[in-house]
Amino acid sequence: GVTISDVTLKAGTSTLKSGLLGGVITTNPYGGVPAVYVASISDCTIEEGVTIGYTGTEDMIGSFAGRFQGTMENCVSHATVKGTNFVGGIIGTRDNALGTCSVTGCTFDGTVEASGKNAGGIVGGGYENSTAPNGIHVSVNDCISSGTISGKENVGGILGGDEYVAQTWSNVAGSISNNTFTGKVSGTRNVGAIIGYLCSLNAMD
Repeated sequence: GVTISDVTLKAGTSTLKSGLLGGVITTNPYGGVPAVYVASISDCTIEEGVTIGYTGTEDMIGSFAGRFQGTMENCVSHATVKGTNFVGGIIGTRDNALGTCSVTGCTFDGTVEASGKNAGGIVGGGYENSTAPNGIHVSVNDCISSGTISGKENVGGILGGDEYVAQTWSNVAGSISNNTFTGKVSGTRNVGAIIGYLCSLNAMD
């Protein structure tokens, strides 16, 4: 994997895709990287006046990462993040249905503008297709979102939507706990201060 720490994206800059990692699908239709490759991003900052996804046409985009597998800790974003589906203040979506994907102690107070579904103040959405109904939910813990979050469907102050995990089998469960949202959230269907839409919960979540 890769380790990234203490990186700042400066005010007045813009990127077409996510600020630090994309996780672009290439030869494998299910993930940008195999589950063994885990990224670590910590103590990074995106200043106010930065635009992520300046065309507004990118899927799976976030301030720091688009498709993400690994751990994100103590990062702060003041950015404006624009996209279509799976648009997040910190990350867009998880990259691998069974890999590690956790966001801890991060803060977002910028703007998320999604023209489609799964838009969140911290995480846009869970795994982005229906091939893994027994996968793992994203872990989002101890995060603060005070931004303005807008989309059409599955819009949440912390997590936009996890549409496809119907019944987690793994005993390495995802968790969403101790998060705070004090911003504004808007959409036309499935809109929540914390979570817009979550397909299911069971004993492993």
